[in-house]
Amino acid sequence: MTPPASHYCRALQRHIASPRDSVWISDSVLAAAFDRYCLVSKIWHRKASNVPGPLENRRRLGKRQMGDISGLQCATSPPNWAFPVPLNLSQWRWEPPQSPSDLDRTQPRRASADAVAFSVTLPRWLGEWAARVEDEDQIPLPDLAPPPVAKTLPFRALLDDFLGSIANAPDDVFVSDTEHLCQKLQQSIFLGEILPEDVVSISAELWEALDSRSDDPSHGSQLYLSLYSAIVTGVTTSKVFRPSLLHPHFWNTLLLRMSKLPVDDALYVLFSEVMNATRHVHNGIVKGVASVLARFFFTWSINSVEVSRLLHDADSSRSQAREILSTTRSAVAVETSLEIESSLQRARVELEQARASLAFADAALSAHTRHIKAISKALSPALRTLDPGSYGRLFDVANELVLEQIQLVLEQDWVSATRQCELRYNWLSVLAQMPHVRQKSLFKATGRLCSDSLGTEPLRSTELCSLIISQWASRGYLKSAGKIRQKYNNSCSGHDDKALASLVLAIYQEENCLDLSGKGLYSSLWQLLAKLDRSDDMIESLRTLSYTCRVPRDLLGALSAATRDHHVALRLHTLYKRHLQRSEGADWDPSLFERHAENIVLDPSLPAGTIWQALDIDHLEKRVDNLALRRCRHRGTYGAQRVAIINRVAPLLMDAPHVPGRTAFRHASRYVRFLEEVTGVLPASYVYSLYRVVTRDLVEGQPGRTTRLLWLLNVIERNYGKQLSHECRHALKRWRYMLRRLWILRSGDQNGGTKEQ
Repeated sequence: MTPPASHYCRALQRHIASPRDSVWISDSVLAAAFDRYCLVSKIWHRKASNVPGPLENRRRLGKRQMGDISGLQCATSPPNWAFPVPLNLSQWRWEPPQSPSDLDRTQPRRASADAVAFSVTLPRWLGEWAARVEDEDQIPLPDLAPPPVAKTLPFRALLDDFLGSIANAPDDVFVSDTEHLCQKLQQSIFLGEILPEDVVSISAELWEALDSRSDDPSHGSQLYLSLYSAIVTGVTTSKVFRPSLLHPHFWNTLLLRMSKLPVDDALYVLFSEVMNATRHVHNGIVKGVASVLARFFFTWSINSVEVSRLLHDADSSRSQAREILSTTRSAVAVETSLEIESSLQRARVELEQARASLAFADAALSAHTRHIKAISKALSPALRTLDPGSYGRLFDVANELVLEQIQLVLEQDWVSATRQCELRYNWLSVLAQMPHVRQKSLFKATGRLCSDSLGTEPLRSTELCSLIISQWASRGYLKSAGKIRQKYNNSCSGHDDKALASLVLAIYQEENCLDLSGKGLYSSLWQLLAKLDRSDDMIESLRTLSYTCRVPRDLLGALSAATRDHHVALRLHTLYKRHLQRSEGADWDPSLFERHAENIVLDPSLPAGTIWQALDIDHLEKRVDNLALRRCRHRGTYGAQRVAIINRVAPLLMDAPHVPGRTAFRHASRYVRFLEEVTGVLPASYVYSLYRVVTRDLVEGQPGRTTRLLWLLNVIERNYGKQLSHECRHALKRWRYMLRRLWILRSGDQNGGTKEQ
């Protein structure tokens, strides 16, 4: 019976085991031992469970299947020629192990005693072999050639040929050669055959070559655009060449050269690609980006002026034709029929020409408007990575450029006001569609570009609504931006006077205006209107919309709660009381004035009794002589809210510096009457406020008004009894007596001094 294979393995291990002393084993001996090990370790008698097939062990089957799957997923590395870029494996160069003779050459020789000791330790069966190896001459190994490294030699040769033949080449050959060179340049950059520093030098050489042959403007701009597109496309699409490898100075130079090209759709696309490629180096390309934006703004303003010129010429022609027609009709009684017919025919021809010109101008205006909107949507993604918080200088420069172009357009007197403001609206649309632009930055730019000092027309309400919707959508504030925009368009129908009200109504219908998000939207809208000093436009728009559809009370309440201006809150309350309460039938919630009550009382521009009108206390007291009925009306649905607000603002109203003493006393008496009717008792903490109002004359050294002092004593007696009222009466008498004595003494001193004189 054949012994198990493990016996052979152990015997082989014992046979090839090295002794404890160090022995040098050559490659040939190790290879022979390994071949013999593989031969004797092969197991011939395998169990059925280890054989692949239906009886294979499930655990071993799973391992084998896992190995097959991993082998499929991890394919072998392709050869060097299969890579798009030649691999540089110089640092991974394989070197064979050194022989003892090489070690003796590279390392310093040891002392003779060490050599003797080493020779003694060698076993005798290796002695002859070791001596023979030392005597033999070492065969030198051939040096392995390093793998090819990526170089720019092929493209450099092509570039030299192009530069050499550019001077005398015809235009068509020059254009075709340039296009071919740009394709090769893009391919070389994509494959990584050109180093980053070579890209900069090659680009500079090509720019100089194109500058020398830029006679034809159409071909020149197209060739420049092809070159720039080749560089940018090659860099952005390559998996080997990263845009960050190029210095920001190169991108800045590229943008500066792009700003000299005519503005078209291809330039917008190229600018977007450059901005996406340089999202990590924006700090170094501010100057280049500003130059390209200046080019865009100039083109927008020029196109706007051209469209305005067409409209102006069409209107002039139509007016002239109408004048000729009216003159001809007035001369019917004087001229002959032949002359009248010729004049009418000439007037009709000119009128038809004017109509054709006007139709052409309208078509040009529509096309220009659509083109500008498409450009705004294209520029917003290009500038999407810019943050005004980090790149505020760039946006400040862009705003100044817009202002300069607006001033240039304003110099054209015949340009309409609508066309003058088009550039401003287009740039604000770009900012509104950028998600990194915060509301504060957008509102600041809007206020700067819509300042009254510029002398321009204000933005239309429809434009403001479009800007704020775009900004909310880009920042993700709207849950259903499409539905809000659709409802806004249906309700507004292009009418500027209903735009703001239609927007807040659409938000009320689609968003929950009572939660935090809805209040935030209304607050954002109020901030924009306050920045432009156009809060009154919202009130007028709501009034106009109320004539055609129902404006809910909750909508006005949400707007009042979101605003920070107490004047706006008062106007919303007045609008509801005068125009909408009859249809709603519900009272205005006085709690909406909790945040505005102090400002209303302390505002010198408002009458002192405005707070009573805001809380509807005046309305409840009108035409009610019955005390019980008036008390019932005051204690209605919002009685507790009114009492809380009055208790908070009554001391401020009584002590306000701009309120005269008579007015303060009148409101104090009204305050006492209101609290006694609603709550039935006057808090002790507010008696001191009444005391300050009544004794204001006594503090100033005047004898005081007896009627007011008696009223105070009567209030104290009704609320806190006769004893306390009697004590207060004696205290006030003593105070008035002391003031009288002091007044007599001062009068006597003045009379005595007069007699001495």
